[in-house]
Amino acid sequence: MGTQTLATTAQESKYVIDSSFIEASGRSSALLARDRRCPKCLSDLKKAKDSFDSSFADHRKIITKCCSKKDDYLKPDMPLMEAIFRILLSGPTKGMTHMGVFKILSDQWANQKIPKNLSDELVYQIAASSGGYGVQTVDSESEPKA
Repeated sequence: MGTQTLATTAQESKYVIDSSFIEASGRSSALLARDRRCPKCLSDLKKAKDSFDSSFADHRKIITKCCSKKDDYLKPDMPLMEAIFRILLSGPTKGMTHMGVFKILSDQWANQKIPKNLSDELVYQIAASSGGYGVQTVDSESEPKA
């Protein structure tokens, strides 16, 4: 990090979900994504004959098109890492900038009854810890940092 402050490093970062990182940690990326589907989409999935063959990418497409548009997709009482994961899951597959993630969190949680402590540094530290969600931090021009 050198002379950069944590806030500066955070602002210059980008986050991606690396499904191979999830798989390498012994978890199923498809299952992790499937569990973020809305009740309607989960019901539709259970009715489908090939519901067990859905990939991480398949679930991600459905979440982006439907589930992420529901009011309760980002609940104010969910853990910050879960919220970051859901934002990235419903965002572009190439990832999102720190500021993009931070803006969505700020907009979604700004006027809640229980205010959240949101700072560049906190969001960066939580995202960088990944916690089994497969979130990887990347600089603008580089590869994921494990």
